[in-house]
Amino acid sequence: MSKRKCKFTEVLRAKYPCFTSGRDEFDAKCSICDCHVDVGNKGTTALERHVATEKHKKMIRAASSSSKVTNFFQPSTSLILKNTHAAEGTLAFHTIKHHQSYNSMECTASLTRKMFADSETAKNLKCGKTKTEAIVNQVVAPHTITTIIETLRNISCLSVATDASNHGADQLFPILIQYFNWTGNGIETKILDLQTLPNETSLSICVAFIGDNANVNFGGVNRNPGQNVFTRLKESLEKEHLTGVEFFATKPESISNEFISVYKACEDYLMEWITPLEDFKGFEWMTLLKENENLKYDDLLHDQFCNLISFLKSKSNEDEAYFDLKLHEQWTIYFKSVKNIECFSELLKICEFYFCISAHNANVERVFSLINTQWSKERNRLSVQSVKSIILTQYNFINMSCEDFYNYLLKNKELLSKIGSSAKYD
Repeated sequence: MSKRKCKFTEVLRAKYPCFTSGRDEFDAKCSICDCHVDVGNKGTTALERHVATEKHKKMIRAASSSSKVTNFFQPSTSLILKNTHAAEGTLAFHTIKHHQSYNSMECTASLTRKMFADSETAKNLKCGKTKTEAIVNQVVAPHTITTIIETLRNISCLSVATDASNHGADQLFPILIQYFNWTGNGIETKILDLQTLPNETSLSICVAFIGDNANVNFGGVNRNPGQNVFTRLKESLEKEHLTGVEFFATKPESISNEFISVYKACEDYLMEWITPLEDFKGFEWMTLLKENENLKYDDLLHDQFCNLISFLKSKSNEDEAYFDLKLHEQWTIYFKSVKNIECFSELLKICEFYFCISAHNANVERVFSLINTQWSKERNRLSVQSVKSIILTQYNFINMSCEDFYNYLLKNKELLSKIGSSAKYD
């Protein structure tokens, strides 16, 4: 009668974790030595003899002194890699948001790894000066332009504002646009470029140009055609009826009596420049005051005006605070309250034209203030391209916090891929 053979059971598997099931139930495979051990005759003794061999001990020493390839290369779908790219992008954004130097990231990245040594994301964080600047210049800043262009696909009107300022030997020429976005925050102002007008077809919907009253912008009080920005823009866009809006210095608080007559003459002269603004008197009904409930309207807009008047009446009875909001916010709330865009499509076109025309040139001046803050004497080695990317990121994401930006990155696989790609160094 044949002797009963021993089997490689679960008990043996638990006692000797380096062994797995072999070719059959009487065989065990050593995962360290990659060899098979017959347990049919000797059972546990066979396993213990193998573990005690010099070959097995040598393989254990070799395994403990080396690392797996997966420790050095994470798959592109790895959650750790995704969080790391989001953290690097957010740190780059944080650096710009809070006016910090790129050099500070050399310390920030290493300090983060040291302080949060138990975090897999922190361990993989490698975001020094060069990488941070590349993320801002080649990923985040271009993304702001792409986002703006996508928004403009649903906008019928916009205005362009610009001015010039010298920074040392460099002359800066920011290009800002203003438009009304009812699905967003109402009136929105964005910066497109810091040097020259971009060759984007979206400028074909431009209806107004805003600037100060320098002759180089408008050609004097009579707007004489010639070598000025307003004329050249009309020729470039082939729009003869492009609206021009000029701005002037404010009236001084005090002035000597002997100069009052001179000031009065200057004031009369400046009033001549305000004449074009009289064209906007036809939009007074857009103030949405409670007394405007009896608006007169064209038959073409009968249904849309009826809806608007009903909305105003309900607000006057239920929500008095509504009329204290800014005008563009009131219109935004109304548009969002209507379920079908067909119920306000014509009113929306009027709003997009009216609200895209800026009431001031302060937005351009804010850009210059941001430039002076970033491009200081301590950071005078910044290139124009870096300054441009910084301003695009900071101004176009002005309402986004660092935490919001981190959540924004986690939802955008394309941006995360670009942050992790080496193409950003090209």
